[in-house]
Amino acid sequence: MGKMIFAISLLALTVGQVFSAPNDSNWVQLLRQGDTSLSDWIVKIQGQTLGANPYRTFSYAQANDGSPRLIVTDTVNYANNYGFGHLFYKTPFSDYLLRAQFHFPSKASYALTQGTATGKTWTIQNNGLMLHCQSPSSMSVSQAYPNSFENQLLGYWNGGATGGFNPPDVRSSNLCLPQSTVYYNNGSPAVSGTGWFSDGSGHHCTAAKPHSLAYDTATIATNGANSTNANWLGKDIWQYAMARVLDSTSMTFFVRNRPDTAWDSVMSFSRPHYGNASSLTNLNGATVVTSGYISIQMEGTTTEFAKIELLNLVGCKNPADTSYRAYFVKDSSTTKCSGVTTNITGSQRRAQGTFFLSGNRIQATNEIINVEVFDLNGTRIMSLRGTGRSFLDVSNLKPGLYTLRVQTSVGLAQAVYAKM
Repeated sequence: MGKMIFAISLLALTVGQVFSAPNDSNWVQLLRQGDTSLSDWIVKIQGQTLGANPYRTFSYAQANDGSPRLIVTDTVNYANNYGFGHLFYKTPFSDYLLRAQFHFPSKASYALTQGTATGKTWTIQNNGLMLHCQSPSSMSVSQAYPNSFENQLLGYWNGGATGGFNPPDVRSSNLCLPQSTVYYNNGSPAVSGTGWFSDGSGHHCTAAKPHSLAYDTATIATNGANSTNANWLGKDIWQYAMARVLDSTSMTFFVRNRPDTAWDSVMSFSRPHYGNASSLTNLNGATVVTSGYISIQMEGTTTEFAKIELLNLVGCKNPADTSYRAYFVKDSSTTKCSGVTTNITGSQRRAQGTFFLSGNRIQATNEIINVEVFDLNGTRIMSLRGTGRSFLDVSNLKPGLYTLRVQTSVGLAQAVYAKM
């Protein structure tokens, strides 16, 4: 491995008497235990009216431990009705982190055997997190996909955006653009190019960076992932995806292979728009998107989700208020603040903006006393003592999303950032 470089996206930089990392309790469980009717969600299936779910394309289940599951059943071409489906969460969002745990229990697909779907091998082990979607009520009955920005979730047996059915697939969280446009500037080392990407510019799907963290080889060996059996089951091979969405600014996709490993950044782009750019340089009247719905796709493969959870990055940004969280990037309104203030000393206030990141070095304006690094569950993964200087090396930190807290001689400062 060569020299690693920080690619910093500061989500927050401020001070506080109490460290408020985004631990698990801050994440909203979109897949809610006991919501057997999926009342928090809205179904829209191509060829069906809003809310119709006649073949139980989307259904609720429970694991043996009682934890919820979302079952997405392959009903493409069911009863001669060839239609894709989407399950929308009821609330739109603008700035957030979304993470999901999922797997494909079979590599069988209607794409291999059924009617007009024959030959559509791209549907094999293919799902998606559809971000900044148009509202489900605004979709037409025959509309196949919502205007959105897809984090394409692919399994071991899919050729994905690389175009070939040649397992193992080492790309997931590719970018696909149904009636949408983004500004792409080498957002993945796998793809060159800069400009407006869309169907119209020849970029419906763009491959993410190959991800070495994709599959746990021991689990694959145990469950026979190299089998040629079309009904191969890999129920224990879970995959993990995360998206960071910052309103009309940018989106970044991450993957990891286990819940205890770092997130690997595999795709990044900016300036999401609805509409279809006609070339790499012509926006062609596309309109900027600042927020939208989240939906789960059904595109020809049965999928099981164990978790779908969201960390809202919009809230009270007054550091003196007890409702303040360091990871908020946008102040929703004063109504989100509790009105109860904390006692922040003058020295802590002066600490705001007291450090920045340069390469693999934390650079402060004063002596660094201590540095703590937390993952996005709020678990401390590293603690470093200062050396009596205003800089400290953190080159051993693996790529991923972290919350960084720096204690200097004048106070505390913290930031949520991504090391790529």
